[in-house]
Amino acid sequence: MTYLPGARYNGGVTIVFTALGIVLAAFAVWLTVRIVNRREKWAKWTAAALVLLLVIYPLSYGPAVLLSRRGQMPTPVEDFCAWIYSPLTAIAPIAPEPMKGWFELYLSVWR
Repeated sequence: MTYLPGARYNGGVTIVFTALGIVLAAFAVWLTVRIVNRREKWAKWTAAALVLLLVIYPLSYGPAVLLSRRGQMPTPVEDFCAWIYSPLTAIAPIAPEPMKGWFELYLSVWR
């Protein structure tokens, strides 16, 4: 499996992303209550944007790997991408087989 060259395990990042996941879950519950109980339009748009971002994050990994492999990414940007995508690079090897297969297939498109 091809990853970004600077990607490595970082315990601090794991803690930060775990905390962010908890905050995201709490925010999603709060937002759902706003949508269901008060029927606020801004809450619906916020929920749509949140879902879109959660889909775009893993899908943007392929282009980042492609640019990194071609050498078209400056070193600071490559280091930042390695940090941003470290949860994906940590989860991919231990993911269930169907998810791992999908991830491999998706990355093969960008090679």
